[in-house]
Amino acid sequence: MFATFSPHYLFLSFFIIDCGTEIYVMILFILKKLTCMWAWKFGFKETVLRLERLQA
Repeated sequence: MFATFSPHYLFLSFFIIDCGTEIYVMILFILKKLTCMWAWKFGFKETVLRLERLQA
């Protein structure tokens, strides 16, 4: 996965270095929300609930 998106990933790394930890945490939060929404949409509700429980 990272091999495919490596230029984008490198850009994100520089962006994180420039803007600090808050942006990084925000990006992770958004990615987590998108992943949960995607999983919910495609019917992996149990998996989402399990992830929520693990991170609570």
